Amino acid sequence: MSNSLNWSNDPLLFDPGPTPMNDWLTANKLLSKDTLTSKEGKRYALVNKNTLSLNLYPILVRKIDFIREKESDRILSRFPYIVLTEEEKELIKKEILLIAETARDYFYRAINSKISAWRTRLNTYLERGAMPYPLYRCACKLLNVPLMINEIESQFFESARGKRYAIPTKISKQLAYLCGVINGDGHLHKHYLRVTDETKEHIKLISDLLGNVFSDTGEIFKSGNAWNVELRSSSAVRLINFLTDHSIHGPKYQSLREPVLFKHLGEPYRSLYWRGAMDADGSFKHHISFGSASEMYVSDFNTYLHSIGIKSKIGKIKDYAFCLTIPAFYRLKFINLIGVDNPKKKSDMLQLLKLVRCQFKGLKQENLIEGLYFKLLKLSSLSLLGIGKYLTKIRGNKTIKARSKELGIAANLYSDYENESRTLTLKTLQKILQVNSKTLMIILTKQPNLKYQCSTSEQVKLPIIITSKIIEIMSLFEPTKTYVKLLHNDSKMTSEIEQLFGLHVEHGRINSRVVLKFCKTFGVYPKPTVDELKFDSILDYLK
Repeated sequence: MSNSLNWSNDPLLFDPGPTPMNDWLTANKLLSKDTLTSKEGKRYALVNKNTLSLNLYPILVRKIDFIREKESDRILSRFPYIVLTEEEKELIKKEILLIAETARDYFYRAINSKISAWRTRLNTYLERGAMPYPLYRCACKLLNVPLMINEIESQFFESARGKRYAIPTKISKQLAYLCGVINGDGHLHKHYLRVTDETKEHIKLISDLLGNVFSDTGEIFKSGNAWNVELRSSSAVRLINFLTDHSIHGPKYQSLREPVLFKHLGEPYRSLYWRGAMDADGSFKHHISFGSASEMYVSDFNTYLHSIGIKSKIGKIKDYAFCLTIPAFYRLKFINLIGVDNPKKKSDMLQLLKLVRCQFKGLKQENLIEGLYFKLLKLSSLSLLGIGKYLTKIRGNKTIKARSKELGIAANLYSDYENESRTLTLKTLQKILQVNSKTLMIILTKQPNLKYQCSTSEQVKLPIIITSKIIEIMSLFEPTKTYVKLLHNDSKMTSEIEQLFGLHVEHGRINSRVVLKFCKTFGVYPKPTVDELKFDSILDYLK
């Protein structure tokens, strides 16, 4: 009998032996061992990437379930009861004796019953229309039919007491989001899971999602100042534990990390998972942030954000928590790529969006010359210094008096321009050089020491040739009424900005009227609106 298929040698079951629940092999542990591409991984069939199908049997049935702790233990009542179709009932009836023999062998040393006793049990389950999952495994083995049906979205089960529920057989967007919420605001217990939040609206949303995924909305109740939804389903607990490594009935922070399975599947499952986590532990008040007592969990989020082009910073809150913050420059991108569904946090997000005065959307083509040069003549009252040597050069052998008379400019004034004791406007310079706008800009690019100012403002340098680096720098600017704010105050980029404009950046600000006017004249900086939000609500994915 020891050579027959039984629970201790069943190749479909994950765990090598009867292990405690928080030591079970989960998706994180299995995928971290690279078993997905190994022979074992194929046997385990964690998930089919094309159909996103899960093999529920080794997730819902664990070897420790077969261990009798005391004589009165009801082993079979520990398992989910799979709901049978009429076709399955007929097939089982025809081979009931052989299935009973297979069951006797499978439950070896767990339930020591004769074949006749197993046949009696099978008849009882056929009348009920549902049987313990391991018995169904025995039937499938004998009948040589698949244990998992890829075409269905979920499998219906009953508890030992007859309560019916569903367990998804495929990874869905709603399930990914729920995993994020439960890892943040949820707790797993042996027979139920609970999610807690300050608002009833979000708890109602979670209840609706639970109903969609598990065909059970759970029970909503208030405890103190917090709202809760509780789903009593040990099978749902085991599924969430398998997907996320969330501890069952114990501290969760040591086990928190981005689920490797969602990381393996990619989008949209990763972003929806992190949306759920943000809806639980994130904030949109004053700035976008995410906090957790787990440094690894915050680091995982930081790594993911960097992979999708969003920079973030990690800091420590006191001695027990870590906080990730999103610079203002990346707010709109974060909201569009991650999204938010928690009603209260969505309201905070919309208020935060109003605080972002403007973000760079490109250059004003009408103020450029052939898309190659900034037309500095568009900057009203702009004057420059540092062109004196060039004026002297092009004057040639003519006297200042003769040259100034040709141009209709007072001799003393023209002398000041050459001596650089006085600034001159660009329009005056164009008159002196008698060239068009493009030629003027080309001439200016060849003068190494030009400085610009408006009235009595600080003298600065200005770019003339349009480059990708200048566009990148302008994308980091947020023009206000009196200064230019840096949306991402990176030390390397700050140094490049100071070199480009020949000024000093103080506390993430450029206090220069010339640079401010430059930004507003050549850059498109609209104020973000609700119309620019492009993410779908999780409710859009409900069946």
